[in-house]
Amino acid sequence: LVGTASNRDALGAKVMLYTESGRQTRFNDGQSGYLSQSRSPLYFGLGDDTSVNKIEIFWPSGKTQVIEGPIESNQTITIKEE
Repeated sequence: LVGTASNRDALGAKVMLYTESGRQTRFNDGQSGYLSQSRSPLYFGLGDDTSVNKIEIFWPSGKTQVIEGPIESNQTITIKEE
């Protein structure tokens, strides 16, 4: 995530990913584990799903952005705030 109206690292953003199996939510809080911080990407496990139907981003600025699919699995996507 790359913020423009929000902070550049998009800290505080909420990302919802929709597949045939359901919905997953991740928060970009800048933390990657116990007693650590990093600027790593948000990871989603798709299980048996091979694509994503939609990605919805709720930016810290209050904007909402929707990326419509299908989006193929096994890739890294950079989303810039619009």
